Amino acid sequence: MFSLACAIIILNQVYMETRVLKVLLFGPARDASGGRAHIDIELRHGAQSVEDLRTTLSETFPEMRHVLESSIFAVNNRMVPKHLENNEIITSVQTEIVLVPPVSGG
Repeated sequence: MFSLACAIIILNQVYMETRVLKVLLFGPARDASGGRAHIDIELRHGAQSVEDLRTTLSETFPEMRHVLESSIFAVNNRMVPKHLENNEIITSVQTEIVLVPPVSGG
């Protein structure tokens, strides 16, 4: 019985585990965040995809929703198209994540 109690405590600790990720911001994303160069965002246990990150950012920073709608993410120097966000897994807190707002040039 003691080992079952220990297992339940360990499972509860794992379930409650969160990860803090650093998201780099540029242009309109930086402006919407009040000028911050990056934000630290806490992903709940089980949240692991770029899509989960987008949802968490939108819930945590509602002032950034308009920028999030038109932006994409780059993960470790690779752009992640919106339709593939659920497939892109963030494996480590050391993963480089950039919120890339729309750009134009000439």
